[in-house]
Amino acid sequence: DNIHDAVTGWWFFLGGGTKETKLEENVNRINKTNVLNVLKKYQSSQKESLAAAIVGDTSGDDLDKLGKVLIKALIEKADEFKIDLSSMIKIDENGNYTVLDISGVKQGESATSEDNLEKVVAALQNKIEAGLSIYSGDKKTIQDNKEDAMILFARQADVNGDGDLKDDEVGFFKKLCADAGIFINEMLSKMSDKTEENYTEDEKMVHNILNSNLKDIMANNAEKSDFNAKMVNGIETKNTASLDEVFTSEKITSDNVEEVLAKLTQEKTEYSYIYYGPNSGGQNVATTTSYLKKLAGIDAKYVEVILQALIDKAVENGIDVSDIIEVSNGKYYTPEGKNALGAQYIDNIISKIRARIKEESDLSDIELL
Repeated sequence: DNIHDAVTGWWFFLGGGTKETKLEENVNRINKTNVLNVLKKYQSSQKESLAAAIVGDTSGDDLDKLGKVLIKALIEKADEFKIDLSSMIKIDENGNYTVLDISGVKQGESATSEDNLEKVVAALQNKIEAGLSIYSGDKKTIQDNKEDAMILFARQADVNGDGDLKDDEVGFFKKLCADAGIFINEMLSKMSDKTEENYTEDEKMVHNILNSNLKDIMANNAEKSDFNAKMVNGIETKNTASLDEVFTSEKITSDNVEEVLAKLTQEKTEYSYIYYGPNSGGQNVATTTSYLKKLAGIDAKYVEVILQALIDKAVENGIDVSDIIEVSNGKYYTPEGKNALGAQYIDNIISKIRARIKEESDLSDIELL
């Protein structure tokens, strides 16, 4: 109520405006204990989010300061229940929050900016509430967020907090999963008949949890999100220095190329206004594009790194793609002899190679069974 009073503008005509001191004092009362209740009750009573109210009445350093209070409280709430937010947001050495992977927000941007704060707070709140539903045993939420659930159960089972599940901790982890409808022993039985390359995403998570340190898994997830941020921002801004850093054969390999492509090939619709003239007006034109198509238009050398990693993945798995792509003297050609790195060809070629790898990997699983 105090926050709403502080941002309400009805008394502007009496010579006032935002009550800055009152707003700051009451936002600073928000902490990990009350943050979810405050956010939900403000939304229900005022029919707008608390973050939107703050954005609407502050700017610059004031907005950054108050935004950090909200984000800090949410992160501490997540930590209290061992809910991992490290792939969504990070904090730098100066205490500033940067977006890693939040829908609708450009990666690498400030989380407390006017354009981003409301989306960031909503995303973190939703993630925490989903985690709390998992924590309380909600079966539907668990099935819809199975990998998050397994990480959460593993962190709960890690009684001594060293990140390694051992002895009774493994049994505790399996029991927490079984109670939630995730049967680890059944998954391990299926995995025993597969090569690691053919594991499903859930099976990869189980393998990592039982064979890696949980802290390393979360750090790796955060690192992937940070990598994605640099990759996407480099494409959006056509920053060749950033792209030169990301698109190298050392950083994009047969091991991670599918994850990279999963990010780059997500299609989205963009609109541009074409103006015909003062007497003709204009119109909005919709174009379907992807980061991969944009990347191909910047410089072919970047998609060459991706294509070679994908070819390497096929070769390592004994999959023949010579009818899709031909390599001669370091050049890449379509079966018709065209430059395969051309923007008009590369998307289709990569799609075909990915489909071939998936199809033949699936057949290998069937043969093993």
